[in-house]
Amino acid sequence: MSISGENAGLVTEIENKLPVRITKDLEESAPLFLHFLTKVAEKLDKTGRTQKSQRKLDGCKEKTEISRRKFLEYSIKLETLNEVIFKSEISSLTLPGASHETALVNRLRENLTLAEVSCMLDLGQINGTRVTTLGLDPSDPRLKPRQDQEFGAQILPLVEDVLFDKCLSVLCLVDSDVDPSSSRRSLHPQIVRLADRVSDLVSTVDRSEKELAEFCTEWNACYQQQCLVTQQIVEKLTILIKNHFCGSKAKFNLTLVKYMNAKCEALVLKLRCLELEILNATYTRESIAALRKIRNRLTEQMKEAQSELLNLKTTLEQYHQCGPEFSELVREYARLQKEIEGKKWALSELRGGTNP
Repeated sequence: MSISGENAGLVTEIENKLPVRITKDLEESAPLFLHFLTKVAEKLDKTGRTQKSQRKLDGCKEKTEISRRKFLEYSIKLETLNEVIFKSEISSLTLPGASHETALVNRLRENLTLAEVSCMLDLGQINGTRVTTLGLDPSDPRLKPRQDQEFGAQILPLVEDVLFDKCLSVLCLVDSDVDPSSSRRSLHPQIVRLADRVSDLVSTVDRSEKELAEFCTEWNACYQQQCLVTQQIVEKLTILIKNHFCGSKAKFNLTLVKYMNAKCEALVLKLRCLELEILNATYTRESIAALRKIRNRLTEQMKEAQSELLNLKTTLEQYHQCGPEFSELVREYARLQKEIEGKKWALSELRGGTNP
């Protein structure tokens, strides 16, 4: 009992440390393999990587996340500035803008273009020689945007307007009760708290995802347990069917066949008895004596008919032997016979008429 309990604890520890599942057969048949997995679990993480590799991977993920956040921040800033330019161009199509605002937008467009070009100059090195786009010098002051603090302060209201519109749309998504037609002063406190509300939503989503992952893990564990129980039930049912049900069913079928055979034989005997009873009731002693007399009489009549038939055949044979001339004699004889019969009938009629 202690050895089995120790193996069970060892299997649980291995399954918690490694993404493996150990069956009971493997646990019983390969104890050395369990110790090997224990040694492997000391070196590997839950994901199957070494602990050192996992630490490096976590560090790289953290650096990537920081870089991604910086890139996202710069992308938002660039998109905002492009939105300022685009909004100014759209508004200038309908109403002419102020000359001061137009000059700011043009300068902003120029600075963005110069910033993008300066980022595209450096193409790396070839054989130790630095290569740039079109051979331009990155240190050329004409390729760098002009830095002016007053320009930043002047462009700030335009950026604030764009960011306000963006934040207002996000706020309407977060809180459906917000009225976008309200004054900017009344909406400003809510926009200031928008970051906290978005953070709360993100944390809520993260917690929900963690709870969902926990529920999925728990569901998988329950599912695996149910599968194991189902497998055990199937094994037990297979044993019951093969060892008990099939044997008893075969015996039952054999007994049923014997019973049906005996029943069929009994029915045949019963039909034979009914046939004999019918024959016994039909052919009594008196009826048998009468049938024997009838048979004897019919036998005698058959003998007489056969003898007469034989005599006729003999006579007919004799007639055939006489040749074709005898046919005229027969017809003449038949004619005379008819005349005799007719005269006899007339004579009898004549006598019958004279007797009264």
